[in-house]
Amino acid sequence: MTRMESELSSWLSGTWLSDGPAVAVLAGFSGLGKSDIAYEVAERSNRPWAFENLISDNLTLDEITLNVAESLEACGSNTMADLLGGDFVASFVKSLEEPILIVLDDFHELLDEQGLPPREFRTLIHRLCTARPAPAGRLLLVTNRAVTQESWLDQAHVRRVEPPAEDHAVSLLASLLAQQDLEDEVPSERRGDVVRWLGRNPRAIQALVACLSNDSLDDLIELDRDSWGVRDEVVGPELVRHLEERFLDRTLQRISPEALALVESLSVYRKTFTKEAIQGAGAGLAGSADVEDARRELSSRFLLERRRNWFTLNPIARELARARILMDERKLRRSHARAAEYYSRHFRARNSASKMDKASEFVEARFHLLRLGQREEFDEIARGFRAQLLLVYRNIESLPKDVSAQRELLATLWAALEGEEGGSWSLRFCFARLLLARDEQDDALVAYRQITIASRESNHHDVWILRCRLAVRFEEPAITRTIIAQARERLSAGVLLQVVRVTAVALTQMGHPADALRLLEDVQQHCHQTGDAWLLYHTASVILCSQDRHKDAIAFLLKGYETLGPQRERSGRLVEESAFLAFAARDAALLGQIQQVVVGSQGRHGWVSLCEVLKLQTERKFQESADLAAGFPEYLALKAQRAFSLLCLGRASEAKSVLTGSIPVRNLETGLGWLRAVACVAAGDAPGGDETSPESAWLAEFAAAHEMAPEEVTAESLLRHWDTFAELFGGRVSFYFPWLPRELTGLDQDLIRLSSTTSALDGVDLSRLRFRNEDKPRPPAVGAVPAVAGAPFGGVPPQPGWPTIFVTTQGGPAVLPNGGTLDMGGNYNVNQAGAVGDGAQATGNTFNQVVAGKTEDLQQLSAELQRLTDQLRRQGEAGQHAQELGELEGAAAAAASGDVSGVRAHLRRSGQWALGAATSVGTALAAAWIRESVGM
Repeated sequence: MTRMESELSSWLSGTWLSDGPAVAVLAGFSGLGKSDIAYEVAERSNRPWAFENLISDNLTLDEITLNVAESLEACGSNTMADLLGGDFVASFVKSLEEPILIVLDDFHELLDEQGLPPREFRTLIHRLCTARPAPAGRLLLVTNRAVTQESWLDQAHVRRVEPPAEDHAVSLLASLLAQQDLEDEVPSERRGDVVRWLGRNPRAIQALVACLSNDSLDDLIELDRDSWGVRDEVVGPELVRHLEERFLDRTLQRISPEALALVESLSVYRKTFTKEAIQGAGAGLAGSADVEDARRELSSRFLLERRRNWFTLNPIARELARARILMDERKLRRSHARAAEYYSRHFRARNSASKMDKASEFVEARFHLLRLGQREEFDEIARGFRAQLLLVYRNIESLPKDVSAQRELLATLWAALEGEEGGSWSLRFCFARLLLARDEQDDALVAYRQITIASRESNHHDVWILRCRLAVRFEEPAITRTIIAQARERLSAGVLLQVVRVTAVALTQMGHPADALRLLEDVQQHCHQTGDAWLLYHTASVILCSQDRHKDAIAFLLKGYETLGPQRERSGRLVEESAFLAFAARDAALLGQIQQVVVGSQGRHGWVSLCEVLKLQTERKFQESADLAAGFPEYLALKAQRAFSLLCLGRASEAKSVLTGSIPVRNLETGLGWLRAVACVAAGDAPGGDETSPESAWLAEFAAAHEMAPEEVTAESLLRHWDTFAELFGGRVSFYFPWLPRELTGLDQDLIRLSSTTSALDGVDLSRLRFRNEDKPRPPAVGAVPAVAGAPFGGVPPQPGWPTIFVTTQGGPAVLPNGGTLDMGGNYNVNQAGAVGDGAQATGNTFNQVVAGKTEDLQQLSAELQRLTDQLRRQGEAGQHAQELGELEGAAAAAASGDVSGVRAHLRRSGQWALGAATSVGTALAAAWIRESVGM
C-alpha cells in the first residue's frame, strides 16, 4: 500500500468513522485499489458492516436492500431487516442511526450519463448529510467516475484516489515481474517508460505482466504504438482502459481451454462468489483437479481476484468473457444453469428463523432461473421464501425501468401472492401495473382482479383510478357507476374528484359520453368544496364539445362559474374557456352573455375585457382589439390576444415585443409557444441566426418541444401544427386560436378548427400561405400608451403632459395621495390561459397600473419545506408518497443554496399532491411556490 493509500485508509478508519460526515465518496480511476482500501476500512471498523459490490446487470433497489440487510443481520444489526418493505430511503436512514458501516462498491454502475444516481439515492444522501443530530452510521460510496456536485452531495466528503508515484509504480512492476520470473522481459532502464505508458495504474501493470508470459514488451508496444509515443504526457483513464482491454483480450486468447471455459462460465455471476461456486461453474471440466488448475491459472494471470474467501473476476476480463459467451447461446444457458444450481441449493433444505437468511442467494437464484425461463423452479423457491417476499415488497411503489427487471419483479410478486385471498394491497397494485406493462394475453383481466382486491383495503387514489379505468374496459357503465358510489363512501372529496375525472375520460373514450356526464353530475355536490371543483365542469365541457354541443358546454361552464363564485380559485378558468368556445363559434351574442354573467357576479374586469377583445376580433377590428388588450399587460390571455391581433395587422415586430419576457412552461406548450414561432416566421427571423437572440431561442424551443429541427419551423408546419387535434383531453393551440383570418395567413379564406370537425386544411391551397408582415410605423391610438422595451414601470413610460401617478401594489385597494382610489383586486393564476390580473379603476386621477413581481426569502422557503416534509413523514406519508417527498426535500436543499431554478424544477415534479399537502399543513409560502411551479 502506498503512503497516500495508507493515509487515506487511516483517515477513513479514524477521523471519518468517528467524527466525519455521514457520507463519504471514494473516487478515482478504475484499477487504483479503491475497493481494497474500502474493504480494509470495513474490516477494521469494529462495527457491523456490509460490503455490497454493485456489478452491473441492473441491480434494483430492492435487491441492493436485501443484500445489505442480510450482511448487516449476519453482523448482529437487525434494523434494516426489520424495516424491509418500508420506504427505501427511510429504511437506510433509520438503519444508519446506529453505528454501522455500509460500503457500496462500484457505485458508478448506478450513475446515469450525467453522473447522477437514482432519485432515491440522491434523497437518501441528502437526508443523511443534513440530518440533525448527525447519524452514527456511515455510508461509503466507491466509484471510478466523477460524481456530479449537486445539492444532494454538497455535505458529503469526496476523496480521490490518485495513481501511485512513479517510483512506487516501478517497484510494483518489478515485484510482479519477479513473482512471475519475468524480470528479463522489461529491463530496469525501460520500467519508468512502461509505467508512465500505463498511467501508473496498478491493474493495468498487472495486465501487462500477464501478457509477458507469451509476448515480448516490444510486441505489446506494437498493439498501440501511438500511445507509447506520448507516454511522457498526461495519460487519461480512457487510454489506460483501452490498453488494459488489449492486454486482457490477448491473455484470454493465450490461456488454456479449461481456464477460458471457467472464466466464461463465471462471467454470468453478478456478485462475488466462493470457491464452491467456482467448482460449480467448472462442472463441465474433466474433474475437480482440472477446475482447481484452471482457477490457479486465472489467478496467476490476474484474471481472478481474491479477497478473503470471496472471489471476483477482473471487471474488464468479465466484460470481455461475457461478450464472448453471449455469442454462444448454448454456453450462455449452461453457465446460467450452473449459477442457478449453485444459488438454488440453499433453499432445498432451508431451516432458519432469520428474516434475511439467504436473501442474497434468493435474489441471484431468481436472476438466473428467470434468464433460463425456468418459472416453475423459481415459483418453488419463492413459495418457501414467501414470508420474506411479502415483507420486502409490502410498500413497493415505483416500477423498474428495465424490462428484464420488470419481468423478474412480476414473477416474484406472482409467486408471493399466489393463493393469498387478501392483504398486501400495495403489492397487488404494483403487480397489476406490471401486468399491464407486460400486456400479454389476459394480463389486463388478471390486473383488474388484483386491483379490485387491493381497493378493498386501500383508499389510495391511484388504486381506485386504476380500478375504475379497468372497470370501464371490462364492465358495463352501470357497474362503473356502482364502483364510483363505493368510492364516494370511502374516499375524501378531493381524491374522489380525481378518480371521477379519469373515469369520465375513460368512459368517453370507450364511447359512453352520456354516462360520463351523468357520473360528473352525480358527484358535483359532494366535491363542491374542493379546491379543484372547477375541473368537474371543465371535464364535462370537453365531453360536450366532443359531441358538437358547444352551447351546452358554455352553459355548463357558466353554471360552474356561478356555482363556485368569482372568488374561488381557478373559477376564472371556466369563464375563459366559455369565452374561447363562443369565439370559436363566431358568436358575438354569446360573448355578450358571458360578459353579463361576469358583471352580474362582480367578476374580474380582465374577463369582461377578454370577451370584448374576442368580439372585436370577430368583427375584424384588430386595431381596436389590440388597443383594448394592451390595458392588461399582466394578463396572459389578453397578452396573447393582443399579439395575435398585431399579427393579423401585419406588425410582427410589435407582436414579438408583446411576447417577450417570462412565460410559464405550460402556456408555451399550448398556445404561446406557437404564437411566438408564428411571430418569428412572420418577421422573417431565420433559425440558427444570432444564437443569442430571443427569436432563435423561441424557434429552438418550439422545434425541440415538437421533435423537429429549427429550420423545419415554417409557415406551413406551424399551420399544420395548429390544425392537429390533440387527444380528447389534451391542450391544443386551436382552442385558444380557433380562427385564423385571411389577414394573418394571406389565404383566400378564413380557417376555423373545432374539436368536433375534421381538418380545417382539407382542400385548401396553401401555395399562397404567407404570414403577413408590414411593420409600418403607426401613431398611437387615442388613449393608448405604446409599450417601450426597457422603459421603467413595465415598459409603459409617462407621456409628456400627462398628470400620471404610478402605483405599485401587491393587490388590494390602494389609496392615492390626492384622495382618489385604485381598485387593484387580487392576483390570480390560471392554467394554460396564463396569469389573470385585474384591470385598474381610478377616480380623480390618470395612472398606469403596475403589478410588482413578488420576491420571496429562499431561506424562509427552505425552512417551510423542511417543516412540511417532517410533518408529512410524521403523518406516515413516506410510504405512499416517497417520490413527492423526495422532490420536496430536494427543493428545500435547492432553496437553502439559493438555486431558484432547482427549487422550481423539484416543486414542479412534486405535483398536485404536494400542493394539497402544503395547503393542509399551513405552509402558505411553500404552497404558493408549488402552485406557481406546477403552472396552476
